Amino acid sequence: PNPAKSIFMLSLILNHPAKVRTALYNIVGNEILTLPDQDLTVGQYEQKVDIDGVAPGCYFFKITNGSSVITKKIFVTE
Repeated sequence: PNPAKSIFMLSLILNHPAKVRTALYNIVGNEILTLPDQDLTVGQYEQKVDIDGVAPGCYFFKITNGSSVITKKIFVTE
């Protein structure tokens, strides 16, 4: 859910196998958190993301899978 407090679920649907990279950036573009890269097959995935310790504010999650890039805004609260 958005806003998030300490943990949120990240959902992803892949139509083709891909190496997936996910990172969290602050409002000025500094990388704050990176999840381990994953080689995933076709399917739907959910992953818990622990953001405990991330300061409250507006952030962006960038998910890269092959040639596709998805960016989502997330608000972290206290």
